[in-house]
Amino acid sequence: MIQRLYAVERKVSKQKLDATVIKELRLAEYLPIINEFGKWVFEQIKSTLPRSQMGEAI
Repeated sequence: MIQRLYAVERKVSKQKLDATVIKELRLAEYLPIINEFGKWVFEQIKSTLPRSQMGEAI
């Protein structure tokens, strides 16, 4: 998922867009990735021990 966010940034930097267009593009492309990440985190919470490294990170 993180690599997909970086891919969006690479696309933005290659296109040399102005700030307003960059903001709109980020909102459109980041939001689905961030939502997917949030769902993944909530699934991990269910099966992760609270005092484990992953549990503490979450």
